[in-house]
Amino acid sequence: MADNWEGKTPDGISWRYKRNRNGEKAKNSNGRPVKVYGWRTTIDGKEARVKPSEDLEYVRAERDRIRTQRREGNYVDRKKGAVLFKDYSAAWLASKHDIDPDSSYQTYQSQLNTVNKLIGEKPLSALTPKVLQDLVNGIVAMGNQPKLYFRLVCAILRDAINKDVIVRKDPKVGLNLPVRPARKPKSLSKAEFAAAEKALSVDPLLKAFFTTLAETGARISEGRGLCVDQVDSESGDIPLDRQMAQRRETKEFYLKEPKTEAGVRTAVLTPHLSNVLTTYMEAHPPVEAEITYRYRNGDEETRTVLLIFTTDDGRPVTREYIRWRWNRACKAAGIKLTPHQLRHTLATLLIGDGVDVKTVQAILGHSKASITLDMYADPSEQGRNVARKALTRRRIKAA
Repeated sequence: MADNWEGKTPDGISWRYKRNRNGEKAKNSNGRPVKVYGWRTTIDGKEARVKPSEDLEYVRAERDRIRTQRREGNYVDRKKGAVLFKDYSAAWLASKHDIDPDSSYQTYQSQLNTVNKLIGEKPLSALTPKVLQDLVNGIVAMGNQPKLYFRLVCAILRDAINKDVIVRKDPKVGLNLPVRPARKPKSLSKAEFAAAEKALSVDPLLKAFFTTLAETGARISEGRGLCVDQVDSESGDIPLDRQMAQRRETKEFYLKEPKTEAGVRTAVLTPHLSNVLTTYMEAHPPVEAEITYRYRNGDEETRTVLLIFTTDDGRPVTREYIRWRWNRACKAAGIKLTPHQLRHTLATLLIGDGVDVKTVQAILGHSKASITLDMYADPSEQGRNVARKALTRRRIKAA
């Protein structure tokens, strides 16, 4: 196949404009340029191609037919298959422009660091089902849950399959992934909550931060990014539409929109939270800052905001800074508590008080009500008593 292709479709079909002998673009009856499509690959060192055609769907169907015929565990090209997994995974991660470069990227990088200790030096052609099973067993031996790690490996291998670097069946076919029982988030009892509130109240910043998370169910990054314009005493609302983040390379702080539309929500500004924040801001005036705001689609704008939680030198607080002060206060009081437990505690209390799951879902910013149900909706003794009374009334009416 000639190498005079001018571009590719999103799924890898090559194309060029059809031209006459003078090099001019041929046009169809509507006056639009006509494109010719084609595709080729290598199987066992020999080229396999689809004859060029103006019919894109024909070329696509022929390509899929060839792919189906060769998906028997053989590799497309020895040279391509010799690429080390660590090198291919690094290139894959660098090409992922659809993930947040300062949070998801770090998570993937951390997971790949673990995976590369086990299979990073192996070429793609050596990643047989047995090797992948050994990978899963190795991750379990490290004390980690293999599901997230292996899901990332599968995404990378599927990318290699789609780009004809390797040909094989679904990476996870035939593998035994151990299933651990789902662990419910640990919520605080009333006594534990009271002890934690007392312990953290010795630090004004922690007291205000603790109350913010406990009353709104905000995540740590949402609490760190809280600004004065969000605290609306008249409406009694706190719109949670931003998170504080830090660029991986430059360490510059910026605000960003939550990852999903469901993450943008409105929390309740309770009188207690309003009083705590007012008292804190009177003693520690908010700091004005010009800061970048990044939308989910990648667009950015500069905003002037008043940050509520800052360090003594006026910089936004980092996750590490909050946890350092938080852990120090908890250790001094002899208690164990993470900031995220306050989010779980709020959800558990709301459901226990009879608030419907859809409302709790909206407060927490879950994308699906099933997530809220799976995490928090355990049958309680109070719920059992209500059900027992309802069934009793039903039997009485039936009689």
